Amino acid sequence: MRRAALDSNGVDPLVDLPGAFNLVKRAIEAGKLELLSTHVLCEEITAIKDPSRRAKMQALIDLTRLVPTDAFVLDYSQFDQARLSGSAAPVKALQAGNPAKNSKDALIGATGLYEQCAIITSDWVLRREATALGIEVLHGRELLTELGYTGP
Repeated sequence: MRRAALDSNGVDPLVDLPGAFNLVKRAIEAGKLELLSTHVLCEEITAIKDPSRRAKMQALIDLTRLVPTDAFVLDYSQFDQARLSGSAAPVKALQAGNPAKNSKDALIGATGLYEQCAIITSDWVLRREATALGIEVLHGRELLTELGYTGP
């Protein structure tokens, strides 16, 4: 089974490309795919102003399994939805020297590391830093290709 943690910066193709959402849904229902979400992703989706866009994204989130982040970062983490990790090193590396800008992404990356799954993102900093830590990183379109997507 393919497992992947979602970053809001990588899910657009999963809901925007024709037929992609239904392909993902069928893969999850068939036990071929498990998508993981964190409170970080849920908060970012909730903050989308456009109600139509927010509903499309929320439909995808409804297919995921909510997991705690694998770290706690002050001002970014929800205490009841974060693990108190034994090492801050992965989060520090994933923050890429800019905690103010990259802490949310670092939480998602650290979760992928803990869950031993890929992360789905288009964010180039997160992709670079996660890859350096040995975390598998996919773009949403790459995941769709794995699932047999042949659309535009």
